[in-house]
Amino acid sequence: AAGGAGAGAVGVLLADPVLRAITVRRLELLGYAVTPLPDDPAAAPVVAADAAVDGLLIDLDLPDGAGLRIVERLASEEFTAGLPVLGLAADTPQGLVEEAFAAGVADFLILPYDPLVLEAKVARLLTVS
Repeated sequence: AAGGAGAGAVGVLLADPVLRAITVRRLELLGYAVTPLPDDPAAAPVVAADAAVDGLLIDLDLPDGAGLRIVERLASEEFTAGLPVLGLAADTPQGLVEEAFAAGVADFLILPYDPLVLEAKVARLLTVS
């Protein structure tokens, strides 16, 4: 999508179009290059690898557990296995949080999020990568 001042490149997969637009715009204003990711578990790692992203924001509230499957797929693919993932979800039962960390999520953000918390978590996520 758009580019930034070398702050890093982030892949974003959020199902809600308004939340996605707000999040992408916020990240771009902070200087990140943002690449939208498809909600297909097979395609997301390919797009992330092709875009050479430094980290990922993945919606864990996707239908039928697709968010967790995408995180697992990213962790299992050679070119995306080392990428840090920030999992986002509105409904956070303990089981989902545990599953997300087991699948490979590095950090977790509850929706709706505070923009300053998003900024801090993304910056921290990308310093780990």
